[in-house]
Amino acid sequence: MVFYRKRIHLVLFLFVLCVCQLAAQTSTSAMKEVEGIVFDARTKQPLDNVILQIPELRMYQITDTDGSFQFELPAYTTTTIYASLLGYQTREVHLDSIRSNLSIGVSLSQLSLKLDEVTVTASRGQDLSTSSLINNEAIQYLQATDLSDLMQLLPGAVTKNPSLNDVSLLNIRGTNKIDVTNALGTAVYVDGMQLSNNANMQRLSQQSGLYMGNANSGLDVRSISPENIESVEVIRGVPSVRYANMTSGAVLVKTKAGQMPYLVNVKVTPNVKTISAGKGWKLGSNAGYLNISGDAGLSYMDMRTKDDAFKKLGL
Repeated sequence: MVFYRKRIHLVLFLFVLCVCQLAAQTSTSAMKEVEGIVFDARTKQPLDNVILQIPELRMYQITDTDGSFQFELPAYTTTTIYASLLGYQTREVHLDSIRSNLSIGVSLSQLSLKLDEVTVTASRGQDLSTSSLINNEAIQYLQATDLSDLMQLLPGAVTKNPSLNDVSLLNIRGTNKIDVTNALGTAVYVDGMQLSNNANMQRLSQQSGLYMGNANSGLDVRSISPENIESVEVIRGVPSVRYANMTSGAVLVKTKAGQMPYLVNVKVTPNVKTISAGKGWKLGSNAGYLNISGDAGLSYMDMRTKDDAFKKLGL
């Protein structure tokens, strides 16, 4: 009886061993190898450090120095291998129902960042002057206190602190207000109307004076509110005969016109406080438009001395 039990145990052991070997062989045969080489599409040279990914299986490989890679995938798998390398276009390799071991080649094309040949030529202009246009967006961005602050947007201009207590002059080339080379000042036109007077030598403007000529300087522009300006064209050098004579350039101011909503602007700095408001109405089909704007300002030379202040009110 004992002999038969030992034989039964031996048979069961051999049966289990055969089943395990068969399962191992089945598992091994269910995996298929996918190997290959990644190379440059133009030079045909192998590429190393190429990243190959199979996202749905969470598998990735990096090519060796000879551009080779290898995956082990379940049989009858349908998937896509993504190959990517810096400076090359990403390549997708689709594998459909893998039945046996595969050997593939993956070519990558370089990303072309080259531009076609560009030829740049320059020609000398006929005018003796150059011009710059300052639009409304630049004016609003700068938050200017008066017209002279807009000159800071020009090349070579001098930046200054906002203030209304001193005479405000247009210095296109960064010159000081007392300059013998700028004796006639800068011509100022608002909507085609000339405001400058060739720096009238018969009177000097005081700190509180407005629209007065200043000897060897030009026009005081503190009363021209930037909030009502649509655009400013600055002509550097000698302007054409259309804009007077041998002045140091010309500033052509175009104010806002046409129908527009109510606009209110408030600017506050330690020394300067200004407020402005404007509105544009359409009067009728043939009557045109009506624009009204006004501004007020208060500026202190020294915050400790409130008596020494500049006040303005314009319409």
